[in-house]
Amino acid sequence: VNYFKAGKLHQWDEQHNVHTITPVDINEEFCLDKKGMDMFLKFDNPEIKVGKTLQVKSGNVKANIKLSETTLVVPAFEHTHTAKLDLEKLKTAVKYIGKKTNTPVPLTGINLANGHINVSDGFACYRVKIESGDCDIIITKPFVDAINAGTGEIEIRCNEQNVATKVNDIVYIGRLIAGQFPNMTRLYSNLGNNNIVVNKNDFAVNPI
Repeated sequence: VNYFKAGKLHQWDEQHNVHTITPVDINEEFCLDKKGMDMFLKFDNPEIKVGKTLQVKSGNVKANIKLSETTLVVPAFEHTHTAKLDLEKLKTAVKYIGKKTNTPVPLTGINLANGHINVSDGFACYRVKIESGDCDIIITKPFVDAINAGTGEIEIRCNEQNVATKVNDIVYIGRLIAGQFPNMTRLYSNLGNNNIVVNKNDFAVNPI
């Protein structure tokens, strides 16, 4: 569903539970389903009038587009914690998410806790420090995929159920994964401070 209101376009990806808010030049209030939105996008800088239908005019071309009967509910979002991090670190973390069908639900996301990004497939783990923050959340892969076009440092805002960030003037709001992620801080502290230096070529499998 595509909901225009007060110079903003609200869209919700129902399958991935990601809500996006994009600034637009349209100040009218109306709602379109995917079919109506596809037709609307065919017009370049159209004149519009909202009645029982959306009346669209561009040059000599006119159309009446059926409005959606389902109005998108804009989520109310109040954050309790924040974090700042390089978006590239999140993109890298996605590559280490467990891909097996029996992967525990918390391990299908990216954990942000104790000043680090943590990812694990149940066997190996990836951990990298972030710039700042006090969040303890598990972000979904679809949310990171949605903000994939951005670059540089972003600010993550979160509460117990949702996460939000702004990338290229677009606000993204996503649902968090419920559950307990393994305590990576405790895991790494148990490894001790012993460092082993090896030649990586010694681990290469030599062809027969």
